[in-house]
Amino acid sequence: MSMIPGYQIETQIYESANTIIFRGKRIQDMCPVIIKVLKNEYPTSNEILRFENEFKILRSIDTEGVIKVINFEEFNQRRAIIFEDFKGKSIKNFISDNGFSIGEFLHLAIQIAGVLGQIHNTNIIHKDISPSNILFDPKTGKIKIIDFGSSTSLSHEIPSMLAPNFLEGTLSYISPEQTGRMNRLIDYRTDFYSLGATLYHLISGVPPFQSEDPLELIHAHIAKNPTPLHTIDKSIPPSISDIIMKLLSKNAEDRYQTCRGLIADFENCLQQWKMFGKIEPFIPAQKDFSGILQPFQKLYGLEDEIDFLIREFEEVYEGKNKLIFIAGYSGIGKTSLVREIHRPIALRRGFFISGKFDQFQKDMPYYALAEALRELVQYFLMGSDEQVQSWKIKLLNALGPNAQIVIDLIPELEFIVGPQPPIPIFGPAETQNRFNLVFQNFIKVFCEPEHPLVIFLDDLQWADPASLNLIQLLFTDQKIKHLLIIGAYRDNEVQQGNPLYNLLQTLKKDGIEFGHRNLRPLEPKHIHQWISDTLRAPQEQIQDLARLVLEKTGGNPFFTAMFINSLYTEKHLTFNFENQTWQWNLPYIQQINITDNVADLLTNKIRRFSDETLQLLQISSCAGSQFLVKTIAAISNKSTGHCVKLFQEPIIEGILTPVSKGYFPMKQEGKQSSEHTSNYFRFSHDKIRDFIYSMIEPEICKAIHFMVGEYLLKNTPVKKQQLIIF
Repeated sequence: MSMIPGYQIETQIYESANTIIFRGKRIQDMCPVIIKVLKNEYPTSNEILRFENEFKILRSIDTEGVIKVINFEEFNQRRAIIFEDFKGKSIKNFISDNGFSIGEFLHLAIQIAGVLGQIHNTNIIHKDISPSNILFDPKTGKIKIIDFGSSTSLSHEIPSMLAPNFLEGTLSYISPEQTGRMNRLIDYRTDFYSLGATLYHLISGVPPFQSEDPLELIHAHIAKNPTPLHTIDKSIPPSISDIIMKLLSKNAEDRYQTCRGLIADFENCLQQWKMFGKIEPFIPAQKDFSGILQPFQKLYGLEDEIDFLIREFEEVYEGKNKLIFIAGYSGIGKTSLVREIHRPIALRRGFFISGKFDQFQKDMPYYALAEALRELVQYFLMGSDEQVQSWKIKLLNALGPNAQIVIDLIPELEFIVGPQPPIPIFGPAETQNRFNLVFQNFIKVFCEPEHPLVIFLDDLQWADPASLNLIQLLFTDQKIKHLLIIGAYRDNEVQQGNPLYNLLQTLKKDGIEFGHRNLRPLEPKHIHQWISDTLRAPQEQIQDLARLVLEKTGGNPFFTAMFINSLYTEKHLTFNFENQTWQWNLPYIQQINITDNVADLLTNKIRRFSDETLQLLQISSCAGSQFLVKTIAAISNKSTGHCVKLFQEPIIEGILTPVSKGYFPMKQEGKQSSEHTSNYFRFSHDKIRDFIYSMIEPEICKAIHFMVGEYLLKNTPVKKQQLIIF
């Protein structure tokens, strides 16, 4: 490493795949510093973004237990972050060298939880708590939390299913939801799971799960319970074991909800340990009240449907093909239901991909299928060079000289198989038949016993006839095994003459068996249970509130969640810290008038947004149900950072949800670079997007659509502009 201008490098203290860390001095005043440098001379966009993100996040935090950042330096096309020299070492070193006594462990646990609470109070989620990222100075007993490259200031994210080597976080300590294999959002409670895994390692000397296989580790986090600590080492008090096991709960709702409640339990343990040398058993989390509304993400009233989907998937794993339709009104929970099988799919090492038909893209054939399969191809591109080469061989064997047909639909495929020869031009009928055959061969590559394929296609009421015909061909192809296709649709929007209506009638007429489930509104008992769980109150205490919520929302899960959230944001549902209970304004709730089109619930939220924010939302509604921030920024002539800032309030209000897409490698001209695919957002529900879209004046709407189309045309590579239209 050459000299960094203004700094004197003394020793190298750490080297990872992407960074090198040095100890040195600032020449100006000989101040001791730690210098973190990007290792590669030409770093990928992923590495640069993480690096810049770490600096920005740390600059916004002023907490004693977080490493202090001094400066960000650029030199000779390289980048470096300058930190204070804390003189500590990662607690991972102390675990392997010395270990910690019970008293030392409790002091450390209290201190780490306190610092994590301060981080959360600044609205930062760390997303990579691990023994390597906590520094400890044994002389002072102080700790510092480091490495904020994965951190976010967003309140929650939807994770994507990424390859293990592209997941944010350290795999041995990552939360189940952060793997992208759970039907759960990522919020600040992901840090509690990682903290639990870290503390487990700290006191026992081993992490909760150990494996050389990354997928095995992911499966363990999702489905296996760690061995209780007091059974590993009988000197560990069961109470400490219970606290850590609660932190390691698979569902965020079952973990601690606040660092304050966690610290209270650890302080109780420490006090007993100091006084008596032992810790009497007690129930954890009795003082764990956040005052923040955290609706349960569990599905209610759909147990039979979930069991049905899991059974159908298990038959697919055994070698069958399955086609299932999920019907119901908007907001009834169709998408949430389907995503509940993420976990069993992950346990079988299957692939789950999804696409969504768009009411504004009805004339684009195969729109949702292409979207889903792009997701699959991008997943493969995240693999090692050897894995990509393996898929290349399989695909070329299956597609032969016709690979370009699939590349025209899924341009990213070319990064796996390489450039392909052009396809001879045939007549319409021959072209369609050739496409169907090639596509069936393409899908067959991914449907194997070791990795069954699940394709979820949402909003089938807007599907084009070509897509529906292809779905039928895939389902009835006797050569394809281990394939599950699930389609969701709004049955109230599928009338005679609709392409989906015609498909359903054809399947019935031909005697082709397929699965079908029609979802209904929540029953009173389910509403009662959800509110009881969310407010952590006995059902007898919430009877009147639950009755009113059911009356106002008709048992629609989406309306119910929005209604409760509206009460909270309008401060008609508040937490009483003195009594440690939720309380609500029943007379106000009785007077509220809402309709089943959710407009009344949305109007009050959107009225509070600035004109600038509303304008961005309207542009976004024209760009699709999911969109890139950089697209909206370019069209609105604003910076990406400013757009993200303006989107903060809609995120808090539940209008938008950030999507954690990660990165995937792109092979170009024999080199591998990285394309940044995060900074995606999506509307929390189609109804929200529809409502915002309806607020736009027709002439302005046309102008926005034109600008969106013009931007995409200019910024999409030529091959990606090609469409297959028959």
